[in-house]
Amino acid sequence: MAARGGAPGLANKSYGFYYAGSDTPDAVAHFASQDATTFGTYPVASKHPNALGLYDMSGNVSQWLNDAVEVEGGKTLYLFCGGSYMTQGNLCIGCDAHTPGFMMSDIGFRLVRTLYAP
Repeated sequence: MAARGGAPGLANKSYGFYYAGSDTPDAVAHFASQDATTFGTYPVASKHPNALGLYDMSGNVSQWLNDAVEVEGGKTLYLFCGGSYMTQGNLCIGCDAHTPGFMMSDIGFRLVRTLYAP
């Protein structure tokens, strides 16, 4: 829900956008172009935020989620979502799953806290 913009995203009709904050990936995300020869992360907030004011919910680095799925054979896989600087924007994968020891330079995480209104 955070990537889609929450209640503000519903109110301004951006909740259904293909990327977090826009239907145009170049406006909100750092993805690899088809002719890219170098890869790497970009400074946070160098593109537009989504309706909640959150940056880089699509692209830059894939977010490592605290969600796991059990697969055949009893293995646990963890979800990585949002695409990264190594993903082409036109592919826009939702999530990928990997074993706990899987490491790549394009996987990051977000620290999240609950905000309480006074």
